[in-house]
Amino acid sequence: MGAGMPGNAIFINYRRADSGGYAGRLRDNLVAQFGQDRAFMDVGILGGEDWVAAIERALGASGAMLAIIGPNWSSSRLEDPGDRLRQELEAAMALGVEIIPVLVGGARMPDANDLPPSIRDLPRRQAVRLSDEGWDDDVRRLTGRLVEVVGPGRASAVAPVAPKSSPVLGLISAVIFLAILAGIGYVFFQVVVSGNIGANPKITISPTAGPPGTTVTVSGTGYPSNTDIEIILLGPAGETTSDSSGAFTTTFDVPDTPFTGIHDVIAAGGAFSDSAQFTIEGG
Repeated sequence: MGAGMPGNAIFINYRRADSGGYAGRLRDNLVAQFGQDRAFMDVGILGGEDWVAAIERALGASGAMLAIIGPNWSSSRLEDPGDRLRQELEAAMALGVEIIPVLVGGARMPDANDLPPSIRDLPRRQAVRLSDEGWDDDVRRLTGRLVEVVGPGRASAVAPVAPKSSPVLGLISAVIFLAILAGIGYVFFQVVVSGNIGANPKITISPTAGPPGTTVTVSGTGYPSNTDIEIILLGPAGETTSDSSGAFTTTFDVPDTPFTGIHDVIAAGGAFSDSAQFTIEGG
């Protein structure tokens, strides 16, 4: 998954069996507020690659980590130094990333004495609670706190009134200008240098509704050629690669989740993406 500007991304730390559905639903909200490239969920690594190093690279682009804690979060798996959830928390603490515990499913903050020494400081962090009945309001409060940590989202950025000039403000303006140039350069590379000037991504899915466990076929055209494509439904659902004509076909299984209703299936490749709606039905 691509990174946003260093320090302004949000890393979602969770255990799939404990809070996978909540984490995916929250990522949908964060993508809508901050953009897809600023919400990390699951770090993809290559075979043989050092997991801790991969985590540190992803966290290096992040200003905040959301530690999603469900009813079964604190388990014996945390005692294993190789537990990935634990390694992510340890790396975030070592790098000084702001960690915000997020309690879901009626969970309570774990007791410090029940945690390994390396993450025993976690309960000292101010937690945010997300409830099913008050989800929208709870998420608004959480995103408000995130804006204070990682900066405004794409929907909330407002141009300020120009203040009196100063050396500090001049430096800040120069940094922002360079960041904008970097973004323009990335898009230029994707669209022109890489030969993707005609990219016009479109996807279709079949079926468009079903319960958890349903196998969904995703077909896409108009993507950059030979590009990695990430499929997202309540979090990462699969990966594939477009062919030389920018087309692909892949399948994924709808995850087990309590969140029925209409959700977006997103196919993202490089700077290009498209989406189609899928209705998750009750089992």
